[in-house]
Formats: sequence, structure tokens, C-alpha cells
Amino acid sequence: MSILLINQGSQSGRRYSLHERTRIGRALDNDIVLADHLVSRYHAEIVRRGIYYDVRDLGSKNGVQVNGLAIMEKRLHGGDALQIGSTLFTFETPSESRAARFSDSLVHLHNEVDEGIRILDRASLPAPAQEEAGQFLLGLGRLFDCESEDLAEECNSVLQRLLELFGATAGSILLRSVSGELTPLVASAAGGELRISRQAVHLVVDEGKAVLTAEQPEATALDETRPRPRKAMIVPLLRRGRVFGALHLERPAETDCTLEELGRLMAVGQLLAGVVYHALQVDQLPRDNSPKPSWPFVGVSAMARQVREQVLRVAVNDSTVLLTGETGTGKELVANALHLASPRAARPFVTIDCSSIPANLVESELFGHEAGAFTGADRLKRGKVEMAEGGTLFLDEIGEMQIDLQPKLLRFIEELEFSRVGGVRPIHADVRIIAATNRNLDLAAHEGRFRPDLLFRLNVMPIHLAPLRERSEDVRPLVEHFAPRLAPRLGKPFLGLVDEAWALLERYPWPGNVRELRHGLERALILSDDGILRPEHFQINLPEGGEDPTTDGAHPPVDQTQPGLPRAKHVPATLADAEAEAIRRALHFAGGNRLKAAQILKIHRNTLHKKINDYGINF
Repeated sequence: MSILLINQGSQSGRRYSLHERTRIGRALDNDIVLADHLVSRYHAEIVRRGIYYDVRDLGSKNGVQVNGLAIMEKRLHGGDALQIGSTLFTFETPSESRAARFSDSLVHLHNEVDEGIRILDRASLPAPAQEEAGQFLLGLGRLFDCESEDLAEECNSVLQRLLELFGATAGSILLRSVSGELTPLVASAAGGELRISRQAVHLVVDEGKAVLTAEQPEATALDETRPRPRKAMIVPLLRRGRVFGALHLERPAETDCTLEELGRLMAVGQLLAGVVYHALQVDQLPRDNSPKPSWPFVGVSAMARQVREQVLRVAVNDSTVLLTGETGTGKELVANALHLASPRAARPFVTIDCSSIPANLVESELFGHEAGAFTGADRLKRGKVEMAEGGTLFLDEIGEMQIDLQPKLLRFIEELEFSRVGGVRPIHADVRIIAATNRNLDLAAHEGRFRPDLLFRLNVMPIHLAPLRERSEDVRPLVEHFAPRLAPRLGKPFLGLVDEAWALLERYPWPGNVRELRHGLERALILSDDGILRPEHFQINLPEGGEDPTTDGAHPPVDQTQPGLPRAKHVPATLADAEAEAIRRALHFAGGNRLKAAQILKIHRNTLHKKINDYGINF
């Protein structure tokens, strides 16, 4: 977006972003208000026309000057000086330089556009002639025929074939990030540098237009005369009516770009959009296919409620989060919940465990490496940062990261730019950082094992997860959450726990926290034959000196009016009592549905109906 910078006047140093129509004057309802007696109430306005901005005098008393000359209406260019009353503005159109993600090219998004630019709606582009369409379709047959399944190689291959198909000398595929910024996915140009009109490509991705333009190459210090302009075609990449990127091809000055060719490029852009979008989706699928819970930190304790409130409060912004707590308290689940509750939920959630990767490979895993960067690096490899583009990067066990890599991580968090191992050009990445540790990072920083500046940057929004022994009231909800999900996977029924088992679980300190509880519950389900879990199924012992949960009075009687899973008040003395108790529990668990209860008990529903009558069970 172009801006006006005030260089002289009462508001010196202030910047104003320009919109479709920006009015300047002394009246308070102007977009830019100048409290100056030399300025008229409605002095001038700046209007956006396509990719340009024009300034127009609104009949002011003292006039408008551009670069020292009085004007009534004039097109603005980068660096123009605009004088209104005592205020001197500079018209700025910021430029950007971005390294292409999958190719060794630098893309400059500049603001110098030839006056002959043409902006077209997709519907107005002509269809190719029949004989031209046939040849064109033959060329399309090779377009997506890539032997490699690597995303970087596939994108480079597609771009090279596009250059051949359209007789272009340079081109690029650009993606629009979650934040609206343009990121070159792949680019190809002589000399490794490509110049694209920033405003033209934003017009394509913001409004879905197709653009024909003449790019002005940058003049060198040895040759002050500007070379002849290159011809460029830019079309949007759309999926379901939404623009998520742009395709740009460039030709030499002597080769014209026709509307028919722009129409063909638009057709290719529609094919390319689907291929690129789905390739990115497949490439960003999580490597771990285990199901992710919809909500973490199950519990009724005040600590559990506090964590849930913090997740909802923190998820909506992009602040860095540091999760602390013992092993097994659910830090990765909370990190995943922060991601799912954020605007980035549709993008990747990528995890890197800093403790499980050899020290000499952490940087390559995090930032990737270029081909030939070190022995064995025979091809370009993208790191976790690139895989998390647009989403969330979870740095687990951050306290284990070696001290010499921490400055590089700090720089990336500060600037959201990095270089692959063996690379020299910075790459921009739009990711949110969440870190977790079970260590005392304050102590590690004091002892010189962790950089204090990195700790300050990570600890913007701290969330602490308490150990399970400090919230024993959450044991019951956790069991009720995990057991019905584990039992079907194990092919086992689950009808509840006897009082003695509940007492054991609530008194045990759980040094492994929620992870140990889940694994213990899985073991108990495997060892149980009738779906009723008893103390012996858990194979755990209370610490020395603890109460024996099997003694009388070890646990208060159950209040059957409370919601939750059914529990036995005693161990049945006879087989008939046990069978009747199992039927009652199955009916309770099935909500009175006899067919479902029969399935839980693995008996025919007629058998269940007979036993209900035999035992006089009322439900």
C-alpha cells in the first residue's frame, strides 16, 4: 500500500496510508486533517486508479504543487514531493525483495510500471482459435509430467515447461500468505534476479484481474539509459473463487504479449492453481497420523479451567507462547489447541522435538539445507519452518537446543526470515512460534546454558501446566474421557471402575502425569475381561506409607446422582450377581438402549432380554 510521509510541517514524520480515495484539507471530516490557515477546508484528494494514484486540486485557494510545480491533476510516482499549504509530503511506494522458496532466484517487487499497462477481467479474454488450441493442448500434456514427487523439484519443473510453452525468458509463481504478503514459491530469470511490478501483482491477487504490462528493467551505473522494457503477463491462481497466488511470465521487448496468449495463460493458471494447491496440502500433511483431540487439558479443577481460558485468550493473536510443565502434562495438546483456536487453524501445525535430533542436525531440520551444503546433502531440503508456512511451529523441549543455534532462532523469531544451511539469501516465513519445556529456563539462563534474550522473546505469553498430583480432582474426568475412546480401539468393553480402583487412581501421585494415566488405563482395559476395572488391573502401588485403598472406608460412598460413569459399590459375591451388575452397567452406559448394551456385552439381544427378565432388572 502506498503512503504519504510528512517531511515538513506540524505533523513531520507522520505516515498516512492511501486508500481508494483520500481527501486532504482543514475540515475535520477529511482523511488527512491539516490545521493550517493556508489550507482550504477541502483542499485536494488522491484517488487510486488501478495501480496508480492521481492527486487532484479541489478548487483550493492556495493550490497544490508537485515537485515545485502547480498542478490541477497529476499522476504520482515514487519519491514525488507534494506541497499543500505549509506541509510537504513525500509519496512513497515501498518495494520488497524476496528469495524464491524453491529456486535460487531473488524477486524484487518494485513500483515502476509502464504507462501502457492493461487490466482485464477474466471474462473479457478471447478464446484461442481452434488450430491454436490444438497445439496448445499438446503442450499442456507435458506440463505436469514430473518424475519427482518432491514439491520443490515439481514446482521448478512446471515453471520451466511454462517458460517453454509460452516462449518466455523469465517467470515466477507467487503465493499469498495468511497475512496478505506475497511469497515467491519458485522463480526463474537470467542472472538469478527478477523484477516484478509490486502494484500490478497486488492488483492481480487482490482483485483477481489479469494484467498485461511492460516491466522497466533497472538501469545500471554504467548505462544510464534505460533498456527497452520487457513484456509481462500476470494472472491469478484461484481456488473456489478465492485468489491464493499469481503466475507471472515475462518476454523480451521485441516479442509482444497478445490478449489471446493472456487468455491461454489464464486457462493454464486455473489448472496450475489446482495442482499447486493440492501439492501444498499433501506436502503439509502431518507425518503423524494419530488423531488429535478436539480440546486439551480435560478436567474440572481450577488449574484446568485456567488453562482453557488462557488458550482462548491467547489463540487469537500471533504472540509467541512458552508452555512449561513436567513431562506428560499435555504441552503438545495445548499447543495444538492454540493452533486450532487461532486464525491459522486451516494451515499446518508442525512439531520439532529439539531433544530427539542430534545436535549437528537441528539447524538443518529447522531451517533446511541447500544441495551440497555438507556431505550427503545431495538435494535441497526444506526445514520445519518452511513446512509450517502460514501455520504454527511447535518447538518441543526448547531447553535442549544447543547454545550456538539459539542466536539463529532468536533472529528468525524477531525478523521471520532465515537462510537454509549453505544458503546466502534470506527467506521470509509467516509462522507462529509456540515453545515448550520441562526445564527451569530461568536457572538455565543464569547458568549460561540458555540465552536470556531468547527466553525473554519466547516468554511473551507463558502458560504453566500443573502436574496431575496437584489436581487429583481431574483424575476422574480424565478416565471418563480416555476410557470410552481406548476401549473400542482395543476391542474391549468398558463398564466402569469399582470404588477401590477409583480410590487407588485418586491417591496415586502419577509421576508420569496424564501420559502415565492414559497408558495405565490402556493396560487395565487389556487385562480386564468383563469391562469392570479393578485395582489389580492397573498394576500400580501407592508410595510407602500411603493408605490401602482396599480397606473399609478408604473411599466415601458414591453419590449416584452425580453425572459420570457407573461404579460398583462392592465386588459381587456370585456369578449371577456379577452378570446382573454387568448388564446394569451396560444399560447405563448405552443410555437404556438394549441393542447397544447387547453389543457392548457381545451377546445377542434376545439373550440380553431374557437375562433382564430373569434377574428382574428395571432400567
